[in-house]
Amino acid sequence: MSVRDVVSAYRSELTTVSERVYDARRRLFAEHFEGYVEDTYYFVPDSGYYCWPAQTDGVFEGYTEILPEERRALEPLLEAGFEFLGVGTSRVVCRFPPHTEDDLVVKIGRCGMGEAFGTGRHHNLVEAQISNANANANGDLPVLPSLFCEPRGRFAVYPYAQTVSEGEIGDERRGEVAAAVRERVPTLREAEFADPKNLCRWKGDLYTLDYCEFEGADFPLGVPAHVDHDEVIDAVDRLRRRGEKKDIDDPLRLVSPVLE
Repeated sequence: MSVRDVVSAYRSELTTVSERVYDARRRLFAEHFEGYVEDTYYFVPDSGYYCWPAQTDGVFEGYTEILPEERRALEPLLEAGFEFLGVGTSRVVCRFPPHTEDDLVVKIGRCGMGEAFGTGRHHNLVEAQISNANANANGDLPVLPSLFCEPRGRFAVYPYAQTVSEGEIGDERRGEVAAAVRERVPTLREAEFADPKNLCRWKGDLYTLDYCEFEGADFPLGVPAHVDHDEVIDAVDRLRRRGEKKDIDDPLRLVSPVLE
């Protein structure tokens, strides 16, 4: 049974669920968008400027956790025997039912905020393009292959792979993976594809699970294209210097800014 046959068997559920997952976070953004600077844009040390409108008591809703409405949207897949594996900033991941011939997962695209930020559909399409180019070359790029991508990127299918713990692999081996990807696709963001959380073992070797983001984003991620990016950054920095705006640290907590 080919991957396309497996997808065909569940296409109706996958299409319905992917649309509902996407709509869930799109509605969240529409309901919670409260302005460009004072309530929305934050500086993240070592990462840059990010926009995230949905916030309640300092908790950034729907950023790296699944929304209740997104979880409800998954019910047709779960009822069909899929297993929910996890969620990232841009995609929800489920494992296909165990009775399928190959062990497969599906990445369902979540809605993103705008220019260069986190639409999972775009990320699925990027990985499909890189994966196909790798298959048409010598095929030795250590990226977990995209086996099928819905034409609009709504969902994409990959082999199931075992994630690895940070202490399980040494810096040298991780560096080899990073160097191989960097040499072939130098525009990809190494902090993402070489992150230990995004490395996995498949067929006895080491691969990266996520390879969809690009370097060189010198503008606030999530700012719509029609907004003046420099003006947003200047306004955010003025508030930070006056002590009227906090930064966000790595665990997504609001912290006092450290100003140079």
